[in-house]
Amino acid sequence: MFHTSTVTIATTLLSLMACSVTGEYYLCNVCQNSDYGERYLYDRSESFINPSTNQRWTCGDLQDAVQDVDPTSSGASGEAYLCAVYQVYAEMHCTCMGPEVPSLLDGPYKDVNPSCNLCRGYAMSYVPTFRSKQTVDAGAYGNQNCLGLYEAALTGNVLSSAACEEIHDVYEDCCSLPDLPGEHVESESNNNGGKSPSAAPPTDPSSTGSKMGPAAWLLASSFLIQWSLAICGIL
Repeated sequence: MFHTSTVTIATTLLSLMACSVTGEYYLCNVCQNSDYGERYLYDRSESFINPSTNQRWTCGDLQDAVQDVDPTSSGASGEAYLCAVYQVYAEMHCTCMGPEVPSLLDGPYKDVNPSCNLCRGYAMSYVPTFRSKQTVDAGAYGNQNCLGLYEAALTGNVLSSAACEEIHDVYEDCCSLPDLPGEHVESESNNNGGKSPSAAPPTDPSSTGSKMGPAAWLLASSFLIQWSLAICGIL
């Protein structure tokens, strides 16, 4: 009977632990979220050099830096953009598993070369998606949405040649890759691989030399099940 109960508890616990992984575990998922399934880092130890600081970052470092950043409307001002910055670097340098999602580096007019391209000559010759809601001081035109003014300049005669040149000079932020903000602190958990350190298999108690009796197993399992239910939003 104890064996049957143990199997039942273990099966339930594993399914609930899966829920905690596939749910909103990270407020900011550097691999971006999808309505069609979970997206996660394939290898946290993948790394790259940040050219602005010459520091090496791992993909695990990227995720750990923003795991508590809230990109939703409930988050503080600037958190959505901060999350997007780290998602951009993950898109460029990390392998993400799961359903495909739209690129944050894409843009609606990236292949055109009109007479008034406010992004010409910059790191990106168009306004990428992650910059689309950013604003820029366009001088006499006031504060303008990066993507909105860019599109208007492309598709209509709203700017004279002189105005195009003037605004182009202050438009670089709308057409560039962001620096990784904050001080880089290398994580100690980048060599686990897979989804996250918390997704690593639980330690087998027998491998540590400790033995747990049936009552202790049931008590520990009950606690873990309640914890998993809370994570999944069931409690």
